[in-house]
Amino acid sequence: MPWPDSEPNVRMSGRKLPAFWRKRSLRFWLATGMGMAVLPLLLSAAVGYYLHHRHITYPLVEVSTHQRAVLQPLQSIQLALWDVTAEVIDHASHADRYGDTAYEVTAAEIESKLAGVAGLLDDPEAVQRLGEANREWSELAPIVRDYLTQRIPGTASMADEELEAIDTHIDRVARLIEEELERLETENEQAHDEALAALDTAETVFFAAIFVSLAFVGLGVIVINRSLVTSMEELADAAMRLAAGDRRHRVEVQVPVELANVAAAFNDMTSMIIEKEGALEKVARTDALTGLYNRREFDRLLEEEINRAGRYGQETALVLIDIDHFKQFNDRFGHQGGDDALRTVARSIQAVVRDFDKACRFGGEELAVILPSSGSEAGARIAERVRKAIAGQPIQVGTETATVTISLGVAAFPLSGTTSSALLLAADEALYRSKNDGRNRVTVATPAA
Repeated sequence: MPWPDSEPNVRMSGRKLPAFWRKRSLRFWLATGMGMAVLPLLLSAAVGYYLHHRHITYPLVEVSTHQRAVLQPLQSIQLALWDVTAEVIDHASHADRYGDTAYEVTAAEIESKLAGVAGLLDDPEAVQRLGEANREWSELAPIVRDYLTQRIPGTASMADEELEAIDTHIDRVARLIEEELERLETENEQAHDEALAALDTAETVFFAAIFVSLAFVGLGVIVINRSLVTSMEELADAAMRLAAGDRRHRVEVQVPVELANVAAAFNDMTSMIIEKEGALEKVARTDALTGLYNRREFDRLLEEEINRAGRYGQETALVLIDIDHFKQFNDRFGHQGGDDALRTVARSIQAVVRDFDKACRFGGEELAVILPSSGSEAGARIAERVRKAIAGQPIQVGTETATVTISLGVAAFPLSGTTSSALLLAADEALYRSKNDGRNRVTVATPAA
């Protein structure tokens, strides 16, 4: 007996993920999503700090330190040289008013600052330049000291020579200091330019990092949404469908593994519900003893086939079957033997009729077969095949073998009746005539008036 297809329709939520990803846990997907969202921000901050410190802060600090440690002392040496020049000129004009006390302080300052600056330089040319300036000052210092200690000026020519020598040495030292200052100022300007260029680059990197970070935040949200939110929504949707009576819906959750296991258990539960409902439906539609459709389903099927035949202008035949002398059979073999006879007759009917014919237990020892798309002649031929099959079918009752015969009445829509009750009445009358005419025969109902 055919049954409606009860296989569920499985809704696929996408192509299968590789097994490696489907085995990852909820904790893994949450950590991955959060990591994708947060890690780029942390990396951007770390890289930004490094770039800013390495290419902007450090060069500017170095320039500031150099300014304080080298440039300022060199500028102080320049001023001190001007002081020495002024003292020499003043002494030449007022030899009786000046001694060497002020000069010694200035000379000590120049010597200490030259020595201090020379120790801070690492450029070979700068070291050479400052060394030459130091040598020039070493030659100049005693000359100036001797000149300033002269209380009585010598001849004019001697004074001019001494002043010219002092002036020459001072010019050499000042020139060397000026060259070093120009070099250092050039380096400082380059450092400032590089820092500004690095600042522009840092701004570009900063905005690029923001864009990349936002992209990864979006990816992280997608990962969390796909692995958790979407999966939970699919489970919730499946639960709502099941509650609404949709037994064919299936939910496929691939990640995370915990929710995938829940989805698998949910699908198994739905399959069990379908199986149990199918079993209950089958019980409600079939006769427990014979496995044929029961009387309630017979009434529904007959009405359905008559309506279908009327709608498409076709015929439908109905065959009523009664087991001959069934009471005597029961009296001889008992009710168990009668049940065996009914089961044997039912199996014989199912073996003979077509796949789309509907065999039913009408009640007691009466059976019925609905024959779609069949008129009286086709119904009579099928009924005759059923009669012959049952007449020659042995029935094993305990240790004995018995046989039974059947009487059949055939009626057809619309020739014998246009309603289910009229068709049933016509078939019943034909069956009654088969019994009156000696049983074990087929009788076709006469056309309705």
